[in-house]
Amino acid sequence: MENWEASRAMGVPIYTSKKKLEETIYIVGPMKVQNSLIALYLEESIGRSCALAQSVAEIPDPNQEEESEAKRLVLLDCVGNDVAVSLQKLSKDVMLCLFNLSPSSGIEEESVARGVRGFFYLEDSVEQLLNGVRAILKGEVWLSRTIMTRFILKNQRERFSSLARSGLRLTRREKEILTMIAEGASNREIADKLFVSRHTVKTHIHNIFKKINVSSRSQAAFWAVKNL
Repeated sequence: MENWEASRAMGVPIYTSKKKLEETIYIVGPMKVQNSLIALYLEESIGRSCALAQSVAEIPDPNQEEESEAKRLVLLDCVGNDVAVSLQKLSKDVMLCLFNLSPSSGIEEESVARGVRGFFYLEDSVEQLLNGVRAILKGEVWLSRTIMTRFILKNQRERFSSLARSGLRLTRREKEILTMIAEGASNREIADKLFVSRHTVKTHIHNIFKKINVSSRSQAAFWAVKNL
């Protein structure tokens, strides 16, 4: 990690300037020693730069950056952070994971509904964290089968009929983009593949979300798997 010694000495966020900002993994929480070690481990294992932040307010909004894309990963420490408040403040164009989560917290279903892509619990090993981060960066979700099943069953009864009807109104292009979202593609990747601008992609995604009554990419992905 090129800037590790300097960053550690100055007590500033770990950041490798040669890496693109959107490729940075943000680790959010008050425990600097723990998070610095996690950052070092992820940088050495995955090859992406990491940055530390005390709160989600310190994370740049990808929608405000010309070269940003929707693959920014944020790891939020559940110890010392108000998860509900953090979820409200974060852009929907980030991949959010919660770590140091208590198994008895009971917040998983609501968090998934609000776009969280993965959970890492207090007793999980660093290897489990690494495997989960790798999976999420590939566009997957890191949820237990139990949580996934509960989430699907809880929502499908009350939403299936209206969502299915909404799906009939999707255009061919919207279905194509929705399928790519379910595969984990970023706005930039969708735009490049379809030979359109990212602004056009964002417009399509806004219309898709409105039609199928979802508010995040993960919800849209779940809907696509169930209905397309």
